[in-house]
Amino acid sequence: RSTEPVMTPSQTVSVGGSGTPPGAPLLVLQGLDKRFGATHALKAVDLSFEAGEIHAIVGENGAGKSTLIKVLSGAHQPDEGTIRVAGRDIQRLRKASSAACLVLAFNAS
Repeated sequence: RSTEPVMTPSQTVSVGGSGTPPGAPLLVLQGLDKRFGATHALKAVDLSFEAGEIHAIVGENGAGKSTLIKVLSGAHQPDEGTIRVAGRDIQRLRKASSAACLVLAFNAS
């Protein structure tokens, strides 16, 4: 299990630490939608990730993989839905402070 911290503007929440109740998801996406003109890139995406889990996002070209990662990282704002890290709405934190972030690691292979 990783103990890398997840940063918010006001505090650090350790992965699997006291900021996340045991068994509670660390990252929760609810009803995420993202449109680019007539293209509906993300439609009502619901996902949850618990501390220590490893996931892969796979799919056809144009399935919304890159858009999902860009919404998670803050590069794009979702049109609808919520993103919570350790129970905190990070979209609200991002609007309040540019210091809010979610660090993503990419595998180049």
